[in-house]
Amino acid sequence: MELSRPAWLSRRPPGPAARRPGAGLVLGLAGAATFLFGRAQAGEVDRAPITVALDPGHGGTNLGAPGPVPGVYEKNVTLALAQRVRALLEAPPAREGGDDESPRFHVVLCRTDDRLVAIRARARCAEESGARLFLSLHANAVPAGVAPGSQRGYEVFVLGPREIEDDAALAALRAPDDATAAWESHVVRATGERAIALAHAVDEALARELGAGARRGVKQAGAALDVLRGAGAPAALVEVGFLDNPEEGARLASASGREPIARALAAAIRTFAEAASGTGPGAARVGGPRTPRRPAAPSSRTHVQAGLQAHAEANDAGHPNPR
Repeated sequence: MELSRPAWLSRRPPGPAARRPGAGLVLGLAGAATFLFGRAQAGEVDRAPITVALDPGHGGTNLGAPGPVPGVYEKNVTLALAQRVRALLEAPPAREGGDDESPRFHVVLCRTDDRLVAIRARARCAEESGARLFLSLHANAVPAGVAPGSQRGYEVFVLGPREIEDDAALAALRAPDDATAAWESHVVRATGERAIALAHAVDEALARELGAGARRGVKQAGAALDVLRGAGAPAALVEVGFLDNPEEGARLASASGREPIARALAAAIRTFAEAASGTGPGAARVGGPRTPRRPAAPSSRTHVQAGLQAHAEANDAGHPNPR
């Protein structure tokens, strides 16, 4: 594999990319409207696959938490889990024929083998591949000073308000004029809100598979979250369990034990994708757009402010709040 060519660029889906590479947080006015409001409008079904970026945490010399079996580390668990989630999402639909309108997926892995990938490169993996969501996979361990094996369960993290505001300010600084700056900073904040919806979808799906007793909640602090910054899409980090817990560690170290987690993550991604595109029963619950009017590319501050007001009103109608 050529190190000069990122692995995720070698598996692009057929058809046009969702965003041109290198766009970063500065999406542009017309592109931002498409990103916020989704492709699917009334009477329109987008058959292009939805690109999802999965980040298997750690890798190479960054072993991550040690597992219950010698030679098994967090880096091995996250890669195997990401590969299984990709297989589930990219599997052909159960029903053959032209009447199946369920989303199709193309999954890029930000690490495809045992190598160290820089934090910023992981976020670029999502941005450059045109991903509609970014999920970083990890396994937990207790911190120093806490008895190993004394904690269990999964938890989901998203960026906090301070990090979102920093990214919004950066996006505004990169804009060519005040009107574009207003819109692009709003896109960053709206992306942060949608990341919370993604995190709750993951949290609920894992609770169904693992039981509510394993739930540790959706959080905006308590972990290093730099990997989620600059992804250009709703992004969340999930700690799927404690490797140093005897029961959970044994489960995470085996393919059969990881299977319920992989099913849950795939189900959460489907739920979020259906909500974001306005299709399926999850749209209202997860907070996807209610098919708002897609604005034309604004040419003045007045047009931008009108677009922001319309989207704010749609959010007020029932957007979920963080716990």
